[in-house]
Amino acid sequence: MTNHEPKHPPADMAGLDGLIEVTQADRDAAASGYFAWCSNNRVIPDRMKSGNADNHSMVQAFARHRATQLQAFADRIKALEAENERLRELLVEANAQAEHFERKWYLRGDENERLRELLDAWLGLAREHLDTELAGRTFEALERTRK
Repeated sequence: MTNHEPKHPPADMAGLDGLIEVTQADRDAAASGYFAWCSNNRVIPDRMKSGNADNHSMVQAFARHRATQLQAFADRIKALEAENERLRELLVEANAQAEHFERKWYLRGDENERLRELLDAWLGLAREHLDTELAGRTFEALERTRK
């Protein structure tokens, strides 16, 4: 196979005759290229545009290029959709973890508040029952650590 011979298209892109399905855009591009590059003869370009030369190597080359690009785009879209789904799953997981942490944070705050109330109650009871200098210093130290 030389560089000028077309590569065979993948089986899912070619018809039973081995030709790629051709669109009007493929025909028009090939006809314009043929006319500009190969000759000033309008016969072959007109046949290309009318669909009577779909088996011409230039028409097939444009069709193959289009089909290959479309497949590449489809593959890229599929990969991007898979990555998008993976990132969505990570976001759901991260959100659940953040909500769990937030719940724990609020519960911790509730527990701290409960312990402060118990300490205040204990200090109040202790003041009522102890009037010694040592007890006074102990209360002052406890109140400083409470703040």
